[in-house]
Amino acid sequence: MREVIEREKSDANLLNIAATLDSRMTDYRGPNLIKYIEPLLNQGSVLDVGCGNGYYMNILKRKGFDVHGIEPSEGMINKAKEIFGDVDIRRGWAEDMIKVFKDEKFDNVIIIDVLEHIDDDNLILKHMNKLLRKGGVLAIAVPAYPSLFCKRDEMYGHYRRYNKTDLKHKVEKAGFKIIQTRYWSALTLPLYALYSRLPIDMEKTYLEMRSKNGIANNMLGWWFRNIENKVNFGFGVNLLCLAKKI
Repeated sequence: MREVIEREKSDANLLNIAATLDSRMTDYRGPNLIKYIEPLLNQGSVLDVGCGNGYYMNILKRKGFDVHGIEPSEGMINKAKEIFGDVDIRRGWAEDMIKVFKDEKFDNVIIIDVLEHIDDDNLILKHMNKLLRKGGVLAIAVPAYPSLFCKRDEMYGHYRRYNKTDLKHKVEKAGFKIIQTRYWSALTLPLYALYSRLPIDMEKTYLEMRSKNGIANNMLGWWFRNIENKVNFGFGVNLLCLAKKI
């Protein structure tokens, strides 16, 4: 019961923070992250686990993918429908995906900024394997460096941050063959180190400033499009893992 309450509190926090942003469209990170992942996916269907407001689903839908999502927050699902119209997002926790999608199979599963919120991440990796067709692609994005774990991670409902070796081991143990694992968002690592030390009560102010700073977002967007997505610096705020079901 305590775990359910904590997860609901975390969900409320994330919905609160999302509400402070004018639009995910002003975010330099999201479109460039999916731009990096999309060419590595199989054509066909995509399941977005913990899809939030459907932002990544909408981008992939415009690229011709058949998109589906699962999301525990009714508020986020309503937000997705408000922004993007008719989208196939089914309500449920990641742990429920086998029951929710039953005998359905997908060509790709993406799980972006979600795995760290789940206590038993090994179970979720096995669930995603079951929902993929043979040769299907799994795309993961998680926060990197356990040494950076802080109060802000706890506030967001994170159980952990990942290092490359542990993430690869967990993915392989779940029945996948690694395509690639790399750190991502190198430029923002020092910015994150500073941000993670801001008082929690400055969170909303920081996010509002970032959302409205068009020049900074444009510069960061240029960096990610032209540098970050083409050069692996070997360090970064996030870890990306692409794998295929064996």
